[in-house]
Amino acid sequence: MRPSSSSAVPTLKLYSDRTIQVLENTTGNYSGALALEAEDDAVNHLKITALPTGDGPIISADGDDADASIFIEPKGGGSTKAIGLFEVENSANTATHTMYTSTVQTTDATVTQAAAIPVAVDEVYSVEVDVVARENATGADRAQYKLAGLFYRNTGGDVTQQGSTTSLSTIESDGTWDCNLTADTENQQIDIDVTGKAATTIDWVATIKFTLVS
Repeated sequence: MRPSSSSAVPTLKLYSDRTIQVLENTTGNYSGALALEAEDDAVNHLKITALPTGDGPIISADGDDADASIFIEPKGGGSTKAIGLFEVENSANTATHTMYTSTVQTTDATVTQAAAIPVAVDEVYSVEVDVVARENATGADRAQYKLAGLFYRNTGGDVTQQGSTTSLSTIESDGTWDCNLTADTENQQIDIDVTGKAATTIDWVATIKFTLVS
């Protein structure tokens, strides 16, 4: 464990009730940084495995049970948050379910990429996006777009959209704004594109969810 900014070394304390606390001094006072507890009849536990360069560490359930779940429980009215790309994989079906958020700002009516999803050979993507936009200065105008589309890339081919983009919901206070999904064959990716308005600063937030099979 690394020392804190105060150069104090974290302290590990083991209590008689099977509670382990990691304490770190950051402001001159010790406070709990991590608490580990075990029930009297516990047979399962968390295992952290470090991997070589190129792979991140693995947090997994381990123990006597053949099947063991992992639960993350916030306190009170708190929430569980994931920073960055959130991905759920099922190796048996080579399927990946991913959700993340992207932001962009436009100042004119030029088509602008809000986000992009790279597509490798032999991959198929079902994509859903939820885009919200607000005029930056006063909030005079706003919009919402919910879109869905299916994209694929075969061996020796470019990324291709199956059919057309489906609009699940479009709500606009200014009809000149726009959002769309496109197959970008130059970069072999799915583009989430937004179009603003001339001489107008607009803030866009896109939540992208996709399911991949390969």
